[in-house]
Amino acid sequence: MSMYPASTHRRFASGRLARAAARRGAFTLIEMLVALAVMVLAMAMVTTVFSVTAKTTAMSAAVSEAETLARNFALQLEEDLRGCDPARSVLVLVGRTQAAALTEDQRRAGLHYRELIGDPGNINPSLDPKFAVTPPPEYSDPRADILMFFTQRPSGSQSPPVAPVDNFGRALQRGAQLSPVQVVYGHAALDTAVRSGGSWAFADNLTHIETSDPTNLSPLPVTRWHLARRATIINDTSDLYQGSYAITALFFRGNDRGASPDNRTTAYPRILRCLATNSFAGDTLDYPLELALKMVSPQSPHIPARCSPYTFWGTFPSSLPTWNPLERRILLSLLYPAAPAADPLYHHVATVIEQPPEALRDNLALDLVPGCAWFQVEFLLPEDPRNSRTSPLSDQRRDTARWVRVTPGSTYVFVPDTDENREYVQSQVGLAGLADQPNPNSRLSTFAQVVPPNAPYNGQNSVYNRIVRMWPYAIRVTIRVIDHNGRLDAPIERSIVHWFP
Repeated sequence: MSMYPASTHRRFASGRLARAAARRGAFTLIEMLVALAVMVLAMAMVTTVFSVTAKTTAMSAAVSEAETLARNFALQLEEDLRGCDPARSVLVLVGRTQAAALTEDQRRAGLHYRELIGDPGNINPSLDPKFAVTPPPEYSDPRADILMFFTQRPSGSQSPPVAPVDNFGRALQRGAQLSPVQVVYGHAALDTAVRSGGSWAFADNLTHIETSDPTNLSPLPVTRWHLARRATIINDTSDLYQGSYAITALFFRGNDRGASPDNRTTAYPRILRCLATNSFAGDTLDYPLELALKMVSPQSPHIPARCSPYTFWGTFPSSLPTWNPLERRILLSLLYPAAPAADPLYHHVATVIEQPPEALRDNLALDLVPGCAWFQVEFLLPEDPRNSRTSPLSDQRRDTARWVRVTPGSTYVFVPDTDENREYVQSQVGLAGLADQPNPNSRLSTFAQVVPPNAPYNGQNSVYNRIVRMWPYAIRVTIRVIDHNGRLDAPIERSIVHWFP
C-alpha cells in the first residue's frame, strides 16, 4: 500500500500532466528561428511581386502614352499630307542632327544618346558610342529635321481673336474652317511663363535644343524635347500687292493688317507661340502666297529655282546656278519667321511652354509630341524612275526602296510641281544641234532615261525617254518617342510613308 493518501497521488499526477502539457505547447528556439525565416522569405516574395507589378504597370502606362503620342502625330501628318497639292506648294526639308543626352543626369555626366543606323556587324566593340565626341559610322546623334509644306486641309483657328477687326477675323472667331495652311514640323524652343501686370505672359528666355556646334550636347535632354506642329492659316493678300513693293517688303516679313510692311513685332511672336491678340488670331498670317510661289516658278525671272530642287544652300548638280538671294529670303521667312540673323542657326520654328497656365493654354496647339527623341524625313529621288509605280523600269528594283536622307546641315527645296515647271525642264534641249537631247548640265539631264511604254528602247538620248517631275515620289517620316518621365529604356518608333501623285 502507498504511504501517501489517494488525494496526494492525484495532486502528483495532475502536476506531471500539467508540466507535460506545458512542454508540448511551447516553441523551441530553433522552431522560432525557422518560423521567422519563413516569414521573412514570404514578405520578400510579396514585396518582389508588388515591385514587379508596380514597375510593369508603370511601363505599360509609359508605353501606352508614347504610343498615343505617336498615333496622334501620324494622324495629324497624314491628314496634312492628304490635303497637300504639289502644284500649289513648295516642299522644304531641313536635315540636322544634334548631340544630346537621354536624361538630365546623363547630360551632366556627358553621356551621349545615339541610335544605331548601320550594320551591327561592323560595330567596334571597344568604342562606346555614349562617350565618343563624334558618333561612330554605325550610329547617329538624334535627328531633328524640319518639314514644311502648304496644305489645302481646311482648318479652324486654335487661338481666334477676341475682338476681330474684319470679316476674316470674324470667320475665325465663329470657328470657320479655312485654307491654305502652312504646316511646319520641327522641334520647338522652350520658354517659361511669368506674371505680367496681373496676367500671364511669355518670359522670352528661350532654350533651344540646338547648339552653335552640333557636336556639343544639347542643353535639353531628349526627354524634354518637344516636336511642334506650327499650322498657320494663310490669308492670301496677293491681289493687294504687286511689283517691287511686294518683292522688297512683304515677301520676307509678312505683317498684321494695317501695320507697315516691315512691322513684324506683332505678327510673328503670336504665330511662334499661337498667342492671339485682341484683333488677330494667334495662328494666321497675311501673306501673298500666290506671288511667293510665282517667285519660284516659271513666271519668275530667276532661273535657279526652276532648274533644281537641290539644294537651298548649294546646288545639284554643282554646275547649276545657286539660289537667288531673293528666293532664299522668301523661303527663310516662311521657315523661321522670327527672322533675326541668328534664327536659322537655331531653326526656331515654334516656342512651347511645357506646363502653360490657363491663360496660355492655346500654346498647347503647338506642342505635338513631348519627348520626341528623333524626327527624320527621307524621300525618293524624282530623278530615279525606278521609284515610280508606273515606270517600265520599276520592275528592275529587287531591293527595298532607296530612301535618301537629307544631309545634316542642308536644306532641300522642291519647287511647285506644275505643268509649267515640268515643261520648262523638258524644254532644256537642243544645244549643239541635238534637237531632242538634253543640254549638258541642265536639270533635264539629271533625270534618268526610261524605255517608252510599248516600244523597244532605241538608245536615243531623248527628252521623251524621261519622267520629269519636281517633287519626290514619296516621303517617309520616322519618329521616335521616349517617355518624358524617363520610364522607358528605349523609344517607341513609328514611320509614315506618303506617296505624291
